[in-house]
Amino acid sequence: MVPDWKNENAQHFEAHAIEALQPLYQWFLKDVEQAAGKDIAGMDVLDIGCGPGFMLRTFIEAGAAKVSGVDLSYSMLNSA
Repeated sequence: MVPDWKNENAQHFEAHAIEALQPLYQWFLKDVEQAAGKDIAGMDVLDIGCGPGFMLRTFIEAGAAKVSGVDLSYSMLNSA
């Protein structure tokens, strides 16, 4: 495992990441659906480098059947 980056930066990251990244979630979802050739409703989704799971929520809201996340930081996964 790599040093747990989130432990030192958790408050700053989570406070600003949600606000900064929120507008990109729907855009990224459309990009994923375009790459898949269809919408993700009913699909299983693996988010590699999921961080605290912000996109996981977007995939769930879009109707994904199963959503899993992988990240190097245990603390980030705990937040997800």
